[in-house]
Amino acid sequence: MKLASKRKGLGSRSPRVIYSNRDLLILDHLRENMALYFFVLAMLSGGVIIGAMVTGSLSPEQADELAEYTLGFFQSLEGSEMPVSGRDIFLSSLAMHLKTLGLVFLLGFTVIGMPVVAVVVLVRGLIIGFTVSFLMYLQGGMGVGLALVSVLPQNLFLLTALIFCSVNALSYSLNILAVRRGAAKRVSEPSWLVYLLRSLVGFGVAFVGVVVESYVVPTLMRLLAPYL
Repeated sequence: MKLASKRKGLGSRSPRVIYSNRDLLILDHLRENMALYFFVLAMLSGGVIIGAMVTGSLSPEQADELAEYTLGFFQSLEGSEMPVSGRDIFLSSLAMHLKTLGLVFLLGFTVIGMPVVAVVVLVRGLIIGFTVSFLMYLQGGMGVGLALVSVLPQNLFLLTALIFCSVNALSYSLNILAVRRGAAKRVSEPSWLVYLLRSLVGFGVAFVGVVVESYVVPTLMRLLAPYL
């Protein structure tokens, strides 16, 4: 009777869920850095809001000058060839984003660099907020579609890379700070190799975004140009 009851008790237990090491690494990373992700997203959102406010503060002369330049660029897209080659866009964009992510990566080794990482994210959000709001100011309802075509595709990858690398850098800096202060006995010396590998993953995602920005977005903009 006792044996039967023990078997019955074992059979009533819920099945044990087994996670792979890869799943544990992903879940642990998200759980341990959730607060940092909220912080980085808040900085990015704040930058977007500030960028939209900057658009509203433009003088009529400044707005007209930017509008003339922007419309001239879109009119040039209606030709048979792009005003700038995809290769030139690729090299310029790749250099810019590698510099940004490289700066974030280096700042991760310094505790005093944490505020600078936050500023980098804030400025990136400001640029996006200004661009989207100005396109909407320039084209009205069509500006929404223009923003979806010219801003959204590449930034799905570029912003993901920036957010991931920023959280990675902030987490590494905070871990170094905790070890130096001895505030957490269970915190081990952070591995620079893991930090490097995670940063390379972010660089890879950014590379995909640069390719989209250089070769996909211009084609979409040419398709949309005749309707502007």
